Amino acid sequence: MHRTFLKAERGVRLRGPRDPYRNGSDRVTARRYYFLVAAVAVALVVVVGFQLLGRQPEPSGDLEAKPFPGYPAPDFILEDLDGNEVSLSSLRGKAVYLNFWATWCTPCVKEMPSLQEVYDKYGDRVAIYAVNVGESRAVVSEFLEENGYTFTVLLDEDRVVAHRYQVRGIPTNIFIDSRGVVVERVTGGMTTSQMERAIESVVE
Repeated sequence: MHRTFLKAERGVRLRGPRDPYRNGSDRVTARRYYFLVAAVAVALVVVVGFQLLGRQPEPSGDLEAKPFPGYPAPDFILEDLDGNEVSLSSLRGKAVYLNFWATWCTPCVKEMPSLQEVYDKYGDRVAIYAVNVGESRAVVSEFLEENGYTFTVLLDEDRVVAHRYQVRGIPTNIFIDSRGVVVERVTGGMTTSQMERAIESVVE
């Protein structure tokens, strides 16, 4: 019996004295500490998040060129009906309006009068080009002469630029500001007022 008591006593001493009130208090204090740290961390994340959302990122020269709003427009070189080469990079510093179209496209033909109107109104302030997709110089020239249109047409006979600009349907209208950044992209026909509104958004 004596030996059994000694073993039990030694076992108690190895575990050390237990104070349930003090241990409970420590746990409560630790929980409050961790809660406070977590609350501060969440508050910092929220503040930083609002600051980042409030910033408007400036277009970067390192940003990949894409034919969508907010990205630098992909460069290209095309010829007009007189054989003169036109590149997008040479137009930097001036707003640009590209209209992808074809003579067989009914919605394209329907919006041509509106394109002529905005060309007459904004042609001295905006580089306006009707980019013909997949047709020959002869076909396009005949169409313009028959209808009396005077806006500049660029020929994309092999559809390379249309592919680069991810044109899935025509007409596709792309408005680029003087920095070379796409501001608006519209697939489908546009009215004169819609074209004017989009042009005003890229004219400084």
